[in-house]
Amino acid sequence: DQFLTLYKQKIKVPFMCNLTANLVTEKIVKRLKDGGCYGISMGIESGNETIRTQVLKKYITNQQIIKAGKVVKKHGLVLKTYNILCLPGEELKEAFETLEINAKIKPDQTSCSFLQPFPKYEITQYAKRKGYLDKTYGVDDYSGSIYYLSPILSKSKRRLENLQTFFFLGSRLPFLIPLIKLLIRFPPNPFYRFAARGFYGLFMSKVHRLTFPDIIRSVSHFDPFDL
Repeated sequence: DQFLTLYKQKIKVPFMCNLTANLVTEKIVKRLKDGGCYGISMGIESGNETIRTQVLKKYITNQQIIKAGKVVKKHGLVLKTYNILCLPGEELKEAFETLEINAKIKPDQTSCSFLQPFPKYEITQYAKRKGYLDKTYGVDDYSGSIYYLSPILSKSKRRLENLQTFFFLGSRLPFLIPLIKLLIRFPPNPFYRFAARGFYGLFMSKVHRLTFPDIIRSVSHFDPFDL
């Protein structure tokens, strides 16, 4: 409370903050908003509770996530969620559970990345033991970007790549999910990637209050990881 009071008095700069769903309460959200917070980012990672608890070791329930999202939206704050595809053991069914829980809380923006396992991390060792990652995988195999396709082995990898493209659209317009299930059957293509950048630029403008020129730059800019 003391920090937020001083921040509001002396800094006076609107801010976003990260919270886990189990820490989101009416009292905390009201206090943050009064202190100048205009948005909250919250990690969902996976909409499948088994993967979230057993693979990610994140002991937060779907109900806690849904409740937290509704509290944030109730108080008029921007809501951003973080999500991960290509988790060990995940196929399309589990990936769509992640999309569907986002659709229930309708975040203003979603970050949907692919798992990029660092060598010697617990999740990396788990993936190797279970056969979801080549046992020779090492630091030289790391792609450098969480938005590049994951090395995790999956029967649905190309469809998961396409799902990432349409993830935000599905979370905001759930009635399009049946169409998305059809579109992801086609091979990944430049049109899908351009659409993803367009969705990202448009809705990031709401989260980070971008101007129209900012949106255009977001859609057309090159990926620094391509260098």
